[in-house]
Amino acid sequence: MIKDTDHYLLEHSINCSVLSGIFCEFLGFDRDTIEQVSLGALLMDIGMSSQPEEIRNNTEQFSQNDWDVMKTHVEIGADLVAQCGDISDLSLCIIEQHHERVDGSGYPKGLVGDEISEFARIAAIVDAYDAMTSNRPHKNSITPTQALKRLTATENLDQELVKQFIQCIGVHPVGSLVRLKSGKLGIVSKLNPKDPVSPHVMTFYSVTSQHFNEVKRVDLSLYDDEIVSGVRPEEFSLNLPKFFKDVFVNQMPL
Repeated sequence: MIKDTDHYLLEHSINCSVLSGIFCEFLGFDRDTIEQVSLGALLMDIGMSSQPEEIRNNTEQFSQNDWDVMKTHVEIGADLVAQCGDISDLSLCIIEQHHERVDGSGYPKGLVGDEISEFARIAAIVDAYDAMTSNRPHKNSITPTQALKRLTATENLDQELVKQFIQCIGVHPVGSLVRLKSGKLGIVSKLNPKDPVSPHVMTFYSVTSQHFNEVKRVDLSLYDDEIVSGVRPEEFSLNLPKFFKDVFVNQMPL
């Protein structure tokens, strides 16, 4: 149902599932719990598949009636999954509570603080992070670094978990497109726990010459270079999917 609805919903669901699993592993949960959380995150927006397209892809301010309709996706999704039978209470709880917020401002029940499952609070953080870093019908994405900063300013999320999520993902998350002081663009390929602001980066493009360069792996902690900002591919008219397919994968060092 998710796959047949639209591309963004499918991509978002998969991203949330993967991120939730990574975060729960970082927090030290056992494999069975991680799998249940990942499944709950994968399915938490399945109720959106029942929403009218004009609701899912709305680019304007929601009317109160439209907002009320949109919020029903939580209960619809929980009912759909519950009917399948073979799903754990933990996974189902994530679907039911991922839009609850610690200050009681969430929905559908307005739960507060510890009334919300820890795993649903994790899903809420992951949901917000991926939504901010993805292009959507009504707004463009922001960089992962900007998204992490916004999470820290979102008071209705569990801020203790937000801090741990940032430690897990890194100041510059793997996969981030970044601009270096040297004028090169690169993609973060590996975190550096001892120096979070100096990860390993795969450089591939010169901003000065506006040309692709040979792909090089750089450990920024060992070079006189640093990340000055996160960037979006559109800022440099880069077709990253084509570049990955034609160049990056073939040149990437083993």
